[in-house]
Amino acid sequence: MSFSNFEYELKRFYEKVEISNKIELLVTLKLRLMTGLFYVINALIAFFSVFYGRTLIEKDFNSLRGRDITGGDINLTFVNMINLVSSIINILVCFQSIQLALAATSDYFNLYERKPEFDLSCSSEKPKISEIKGKIEFNNVSFYYPSDLSKKLILNGINLNFESGKKIAILGGAGCGKTTIGNLIERFYDVTGGEILLDGLDIRDYDIQYLRNLIGYVEQEPILFNRTIKQNILFGRENILKEKGEEIDKLIKNVCDDAYVSEFMYNLPNGLDYKVGLKGSKLSGGQKQRIAIARALVIKPKILILDEATSALDNKSEKIIQKALDNITKMNITTIIIAHRLSTIKNSDIIYVIKDGKVLEKGNHEELLNKGGYYTDIIKSQLIKEELENHNKEEEYVRKGGYIKRVNTEEEVHFERRDNEISKSPDDIPFSLCKFIKDLWNFKFYFILGLISLIIYGIFPPVSGLYLGNVINSLNSRYQTIRYDDGLKFSIIYLIIKVFESLFNFLGFLAVENIGTNPSKMHRNNMMKKYLSFHLSFYDIDRNSPGSILSKMSINTIQIKEFLKFIFG
Repeated sequence: MSFSNFEYELKRFYEKVEISNKIELLVTLKLRLMTGLFYVINALIAFFSVFYGRTLIEKDFNSLRGRDITGGDINLTFVNMINLVSSIINILVCFQSIQLALAATSDYFNLYERKPEFDLSCSSEKPKISEIKGKIEFNNVSFYYPSDLSKKLILNGINLNFESGKKIAILGGAGCGKTTIGNLIERFYDVTGGEILLDGLDIRDYDIQYLRNLIGYVEQEPILFNRTIKQNILFGRENILKEKGEEIDKLIKNVCDDAYVSEFMYNLPNGLDYKVGLKGSKLSGGQKQRIAIARALVIKPKILILDEATSALDNKSEKIIQKALDNITKMNITTIIIAHRLSTIKNSDIIYVIKDGKVLEKGNHEELLNKGGYYTDIIKSQLIKEELENHNKEEEYVRKGGYIKRVNTEEEVHFERRDNEISKSPDDIPFSLCKFIKDLWNFKFYFILGLISLIIYGIFPPVSGLYLGNVINSLNSRYQTIRYDDGLKFSIIYLIIKVFESLFNFLGFLAVENIGTNPSKMHRNNMMKKYLSFHLSFYDIDRNSPGSILSKMSINTIQIKEFLKFIFG
């Protein structure tokens, strides 16, 4: 972690957590307000039933029963109305879950019914692998990215010819369309004009999975997983190789030799079974790049695309990568090198110079230099830049007294440690109930509010039940004065009790929600702050992978919240 950005990242994280908690509290607030409102409506139904019903007793006729209306009829009416409202309240308690379920269902059907932009109905061609030569042709290809509303052409009627088994380089400035050419060959996008042919057949006619299995791809920053070298090379390909009847161990050895992985692999602890760390953090840039090339070669591709694969490497690492590329050329693989460094492209069979989405120049290194055009200008500017960098290094060397100490060579960059030297196992850290309670005591206001509110709320149901019984008895009295006076009096008291019951219900559950949410927010923030303070080696342990940490920060804190709400609510 770069500590220069420590406070900024923490502040940004705190703000997002705060927004999330406010939304959650707002949802709970609305739900409890609606629940409280229905409690009041419940009481109002009882009140108006008594207020009006007492005037109908023995004065109006019940056509369903064939007799005058009695107190029992009024009681039956408002009890049924109360049951109706209670049922609605029970539905409201589950309203949030119903909303989430509906949203999830909507997302599912939107995804299920979405039609892909690619028409794959005609993409079914699967020639025999032995028949694929790897010749690629761009015929008057135009392309703009679908997300660009201005429809600016990245490629504008470009024509390219990649002969099978040749090493072809694509050179140009930023934004000229170099990477786009690689994306179109892999059919990440379809062309907006023209056609791309593979061995004379439009790539849109090939089965898309079959097509991509013909292509190996190495990018500038290869993605390695916190697994062994062997697992990284085989990642996602093991079943395919088994179906082909390949001897996996022998194949891995061959690709490691071809990509010069073997040069450093056997110097590492456990060799092929050496864990490379999070994103390959235990390896140098050159080592990661060689593993990526081995991973691309393991499927025996017919086409290999190298997208700025050496641009971030030092000269020594680049030379080793160049040796690996020379090996690949001997395998009759069509190699497409997207680069801007002279040392990477000068040995290519053909170099295409791209500018503004068009081919400006074409030829090998010597032919293009003799033309003295755009290619020559690019090379001259690179040579001047390299000369300045070398001059600055020499000055730095002299300034430091001609002494340079190299701490780590490429093959020496490994710092294997045992897990227990980096961090304790969760089983070694005892749970402290006192510390947990001490943390919760920071929110004592909500504990006190919740305790008082819920105690009072717990008193109301038997009291309201008592007065509801008095209301019913009053309506069943044979004396009109009791029905009129006592019925009205007890129904008013019942209404007031229900109003206060709703209020304390709202306050109690709001306090409980805060008791769950605020400690959860505190623990989540503390976890983030602690994780950012750890050394990088902490994240080399399997249990401290990004996915595991995210799980702890989300699921574990939610479980704490739900536990507290269950205990105190």
